[in-house]
Amino acid sequence: RVYRLLGSPDEPVTRVWRPVRLHASALPPGLRLTDVRAAVGFNQHIGLLWRSADGHPYLQFFALAEPTEKTIAIEELWNRQTSELRSRTAWQALTIAVMLIVLIGLFVFRRDALTRVLVLPADVALASTARRLLAFGIDLLPFVMAAARVADMDVRTALLGLLRWGLSPDVEAAYPSPELLRFWLLAAVGHTAYCLIMELLTRRTVGKVLLGLSVCDEDARPPSALALLGRNLTRLIELLPQFWVFVLIVPFSRNRQRLGDLLARTIVVRRRRPR
Repeated sequence: RVYRLLGSPDEPVTRVWRPVRLHASALPPGLRLTDVRAAVGFNQHIGLLWRSADGHPYLQFFALAEPTEKTIAIEELWNRQTSELRSRTAWQALTIAVMLIVLIGLFVFRRDALTRVLVLPADVALASTARRLLAFGIDLLPFVMAAARVADMDVRTALLGLLRWGLSPDVEAAYPSPELLRFWLLAAVGHTAYCLIMELLTRRTVGKVLLGLSVCDEDARPPSALALLGRNLTRLIELLPQFWVFVLIVPFSRNRQRLGDLLARTIVVRRRRPR
């Protein structure tokens, strides 16, 4: 039986306990609960921990109106959380493995590019890190807006989720929700396809055109289609928030190359004005 205290706290004479009928969360079909093991009250709800006839625990909820919580099979909840924990652990292990493979590969195969300054023709110079980042932002922004619309997400909420995914030390935050993952995959794949097509056709994207930049190989010649394919497919790794740390390669490499540039042996340059 359940009673509810009604009346004004300022007028004790009006306060009275009245019996009320609670609404229960639905049970799975055919389930028979036998005895209550524990009870808890929270937020105008009551939760009862039942044991079923076959010995399995269930948490059922009661409220004055329809309960906002559904009946929970404790074992299913435990198994689901255990599976999610394994997935997060595997995700982190894969992230660390990819980082180690990339760093070892750069040290073994491209160590010279990290230390050797390229000799370029007098009419070109390496693009600054700031210019590269600004051109990247100009090219990426339309795809972020479009992906948020397609994924039915608020842009600000999506970007904050990306920051938590990429920068938060908390394991829970570093594991993206399906909605956030879908949003960012749409933006990253669209941006990558756009950059690949534009660079194959003109060696430049809209952002690079606006900032006066273009892509060439390490000898300042037009890069091959294979090199452009490699530098752009690498974006799919670099754009994942857990791999944003690779952006630090640009200011610290001698020729301001990002990961895709190092693997494809390309650079981004600007034209020098004649003196």
